[in-house]
Amino acid sequence: MQKKEALLKSDFTPINTLLIMILDNLLIQTLLENETNHGYINPQHQLKPFAMGSGSVQPLLESKTLELFTLTNVQAGIGPGAHFHREMEETFYILSGTFQFRVEDQEMILQPGDSYSIPAKSIHQWTTIQSEKSTASWKLFVSCRPAGNQLNYLRSLAKAIASGKPWSEVAPTLTQSFDLEVI
Repeated sequence: MQKKEALLKSDFTPINTLLIMILDNLLIQTLLENETNHGYINPQHQLKPFAMGSGSVQPLLESKTLELFTLTNVQAGIGPGAHFHREMEETFYILSGTFQFRVEDQEMILQPGDSYSIPAKSIHQWTTIQSEKSTASWKLFVSCRPAGNQLNYLRSLAKAIASGKPWSEVAPTLTQSFDLEVI
């Protein structure tokens, strides 16, 4: 496994992370005002959190152009299998816990304060891992651009997982409706 410093697009110091969080917050507030005024917020779900296996998803913004959410897990070894998005770029910000990411043929370990942007059509997967620095929970802030209906995909996946089906069985059946291809 290569060192993460060589692979990360962004490795933030605490001050930079704080500045980015403030800018992200201002951006989110501006987007919320603009999106709400134009009716792009999904009124059906009203940004309600929902359970996802051993964790949960908290939607923050759901528009035609951008989706923002946090994903929290409380169990090590959890994460999606290899997949890619046809048109959507994902950016992950690690808020707590330790994650192992695989993007194309590169593997890296990400910890709180780290971030990584994954371009469209890049095969990727991640999993929560136990480490000396890990807490009892793992939390990601995720940004999806352009919006690829990711939150609706996660809602559909959460329902299937709640019925006892594994991700590997359910995800391939959902690919036609969402910007996702399972490898």
